[in-house]
Amino acid sequence: MKTPLFSIITITFNAESTLEPTLCSVAAQQENDYEYLIVDGASKDGTVALARQYDCVTRIISEPDRGLYDAMNKGIKAATGEYLVFLNAGDSLYAPDTLKKLHDFIGENRPDILYGETAIVDSDRRFITMRRLKNSRGKVSEWVCSSVIRHSLSAGNWHRSMISHTVSRPISTGVFVA
Repeated sequence: MKTPLFSIITITFNAESTLEPTLCSVAAQQENDYEYLIVDGASKDGTVALARQYDCVTRIISEPDRGLYDAMNKGIKAATGEYLVFLNAGDSLYAPDTLKKLHDFIGENRPDILYGETAIVDSDRRFITMRRLKNSRGKVSEWVCSSVIRHSLSAGNWHRSMISHTVSRPISTGVFVA
């Protein structure tokens, strides 16, 4: 079986009321070089039943965990993709061509980390503003990092090699704006 380029990981716990926009955004992707993992903390509502309704979901892990970071680690261990994409329950990929644009951007360069902007929306999913990564002087920049720890999980797509072993080389980054 071919290794997918992306492992999309969504962590859930009693997220039935917020998960559907997330599932719909993944299902609508024009790029299909991904696996989609739902890591659920043994929800008591209909979260797992809702996730099972979507063909885009590759695997559901539903069992008690010790919180968000334990669940994220379970997702990382279960993922087989080259890039890890953490997509929170209730969040969505920006457009149906988001993964396609990422795939094209990655190309042969294979940056270790990709990051971009986040569109902030209200409870009716209407656009409010963009959240942009800024440098220490408050200016939008081509931010270069020296450690994975400096990256927000919700804003970054991580190359698997950064999680699998200690990186002993400079980390390459890519700036992606959809």
